[in-house]
Amino acid sequence: FLFSHFTEMKPLSESFNMQHFPKIAGLLLFSGLISTGWTALSEQKAMRFISAAEATLIYTMEPLFATAFAFYFLHEEVGINTAVGAALIITACLLGSGHGGHSDADTC
Repeated sequence: FLFSHFTEMKPLSESFNMQHFPKIAGLLLFSGLISTGWTALSEQKAMRFISAAEATLIYTMEPLFATAFAFYFLHEEVGINTAVGAALIITACLLGSGHGGHSDADTC
């Protein structure tokens, strides 16, 4: 209903119908508890088993994983800006991890 509100430019009071409320509340609850809460808890529990450098690398590479999954599963297009950003992230991780000639750093 929000999509139709913005595409048709109706006042929100005209677009909102109480019959949609349970569905919207359920989606918000799922998004908050499962997509965000469970994922954050899982990540925190898993971080106990890896080093801080590895955790930094994983969190830094998260936008790349999201882009790869969106490209593969949702058939999203990857533009030049996204490709350049990915290259910068990978370059920074390689330089920060010591593979770029500077070997005393152990973080991404």
